[in-house]
Amino acid sequence: MFKIIRLYNLNILFFSLLFLSGCELVLNSEYTYIDDTEKDSDSGGNQTDNNSTDSHVIDTESSKTDSDTDSNTEVDTVKGECVDGAQDYDDTTLITWVTHCSKLFSMGSTWTIWEQPVHNVTPHSFEMSISEVTVSQYKICVTDGKCDAPDLSDNTLNYNLPEHENFPVNGVSYFQALAFCQFAGGDLPSESEWEFAAKGSGDNLTYPWGEEKASCDYAVLDDDLHSNGCGTGGSLEVCSIETGNTSLGLCDMSGNVWEWVKDTYHGSYDCSIDTDLENCEGGETAPPDGSSWEDNYSKRVIRGGSFNLNYSVATVTYRNSASAEAKSVDTGFRCIKHL
Repeated sequence: MFKIIRLYNLNILFFSLLFLSGCELVLNSEYTYIDDTEKDSDSGGNQTDNNSTDSHVIDTESSKTDSDTDSNTEVDTVKGECVDGAQDYDDTTLITWVTHCSKLFSMGSTWTIWEQPVHNVTPHSFEMSISEVTVSQYKICVTDGKCDAPDLSDNTLNYNLPEHENFPVNGVSYFQALAFCQFAGGDLPSESEWEFAAKGSGDNLTYPWGEEKASCDYAVLDDDLHSNGCGTGGSLEVCSIETGNTSLGLCDMSGNVWEWVKDTYHGSYDCSIDTDLENCEGGETAPPDGSSWEDNYSKRVIRGGSFNLNYSVATVTYRNSASAEAKSVDTGFRCIKHL
């Protein structure tokens, strides 16, 4: 009888301990749930794509633990800091920089083989100069000894013309353009970064200003009513035609002067389509992250058209190329700074 009672008491003790352990588990589970809710509340409760390419902008001074620094938190932080269209003026180089925040966009068109295929790209966030680099801005670099002046004997170049300080500097090679952008603390834009900016911020547009047919109402070019340079025969002061600005305020992304970008020229964004296209022998594909596509080929991409470009090809997707050493009256550049 005593053994039976003792066994009964042990059973009661066992189930009591089991019940208390269960309560502790429930309490711990409830605490964990509340803690997660509080963390979500602190980050705004936003759910973002883990594939964002902007994690490099994260504040490294953050005191987050390893368990707190997941990709969602990082993406939210980046998006909170980046403001499309924000402007920053540099009083050393006289450049106004305009912010463009990272997002997926559709690049290219089906119009010509060298604009194909249409493909998705996600550039990192960056700042781009609001205008093509001007004569006055370029002279700062020349005075500092970091840039070479354009051909001083060529009287067709803006650099050598009186009262052309606010015209785009032209007659500079790819290497001269690159040197200035590095002097300004930046770089030449990649081709995809350039197109992203020309589309406002990756919007699906035909022209920087929208869908209205290209003309001298929007850009410095050759249209049905005007010859080269809207009848002037050359380039105009930067930002002369504000109706042609992008939605974030960049001017002359179509017309005025061609603009050097960093990429070497390839006859397609996907050379596996046709390896007989120019510089496509290897069958490579343009990078999807917005970086430049470079090799040892002698030609670089130029974008945006110029004062002697016919309006029919003044689109944001139209591509051209030139030898990196070329110095043409219809070619200039603008710069970019990565965030």
